[in-house]
Amino acid sequence: VRTGYGKNAVRVLFIRRHGRHHYIVELKANVEITLNSRKDYLSGDNSDIIPTDTIKNTVHALAKIKGVKTIEQFSLDICHHFLTSFSHVLKAKVYIEEAPWRRLEKV
Repeated sequence: VRTGYGKNAVRVLFIRRHGRHHYIVELKANVEITLNSRKDYLSGDNSDIIPTDTIKNTVHALAKIKGVKTIEQFSLDICHHFLTSFSHVLKAKVYIEEAPWRRLEKV
């Protein structure tokens, strides 16, 4: 029985500044959490469930607090947070895509 759950398509938009040039970066994160127990499935006890809105808000908060140097590092930051903040989390998987934005140049 696969017991993971999470939040898909968490969008994060931020500005990366390089001198006079500013670049918009758009990310889309999928976060999947697997818990140590299966009591939510076996007995209907949801006391260990981390709400999906909490997962979404955590992604946004980590982007604000830690910043996004690379999508790989940001993925590790998200996984590390859930694995260290919640003792009942067995596994955390994060998949992030970066959508390209192009600068509009003066004609």
